[in-house]
Amino acid sequence: MHKINIYLVESPFQLLSAIEAKEYFKGFYSLLIIKNVSDDASNKLMEELVLFSKWDKIKRIRYR
Repeated sequence: MHKINIYLVESPFQLLSAIEAKEYFKGFYSLLIIKNVSDDASNKLMEELVLFSKWDKIKRIRYR
């Protein structure tokens, strides 16, 4: 059984914190869940930030 960390973020600052936590807990399976919000600028920035770290799986949730 794998050790898994799940990160649920909905803002660029939360994503930065998740990246930092992921780097601290190396060796864990890392699932990133991004909740897109109504602010297009935040969504775009999160899409750029997600490239700064390698994730095992990324899921996106659309907000309506």
